[in-house]
Amino acid sequence: MANEILEAQAKGKMLGGELRELEERAGITKKVEDAQLGPFIPNLEATPTEYELDREDNARRRVRDLYFGVQDVALRKALISKYRECDRLHAQLLSAQLKREYLALEKAKRHLGRLPWAMPAIYAVICVAVGAYFFQLYGAIAGGLVGFFLGQATVAQGRSRATEALRQAQESYDEEVKGQSEVALRPDWFNTTEEHTGDRDEEFDKESVIANYYEMQRRAKEKA
Repeated sequence: MANEILEAQAKGKMLGGELRELEERAGITKKVEDAQLGPFIPNLEATPTEYELDREDNARRRVRDLYFGVQDVALRKALISKYRECDRLHAQLLSAQLKREYLALEKAKRHLGRLPWAMPAIYAVICVAVGAYFFQLYGAIAGGLVGFFLGQATVAQGRSRATEALRQAQESYDEEVKGQSEVALRPDWFNTTEEHTGDRDEEFDKESVIANYYEMQRRAKEKA
């Protein structure tokens, strides 16, 4: 799984380089970089989350303007196609990361269910044998008690470690799910039709991450 993610990251770096080369051919590299900076006049009353989403919507509009402003249709289609290829790889990387977190969580759950519950009995047998060898009956009784409590302490320590590992794995998985649910609010910057034709879908211009965010907030309030 780790190798899969590393390979995807390496491929992403390669695709990013290829996209930049296409933008350089189109003469829009600097303008695309500037488009990521955010709106010229930010909304000062916006929350940090709203500001970031507004920045992304603004970047989406400006990059779409730049790409569709490329007069060479073949180059325009190549730009859109490469951008969407980067997006698809990013989606695959997110899916792999979520799977990795899920597997780690399931492993932590299984480990908690496989604690060494037999250890008290094993310790008791050993300590009984040792106690009986040196101190006969009373030694065996004392040894059994010592062994039992030693075993219980071992199980308790194991349970504590496994519980903490499970808590951390659950927290990490929940954070990943939360982060990816926020990513899901972000509309694609180009659609399949635009990739195939190179023509702008003006209806697709209306897609907005901040509008999706407000809709999510509204639905959450209705459920509350």
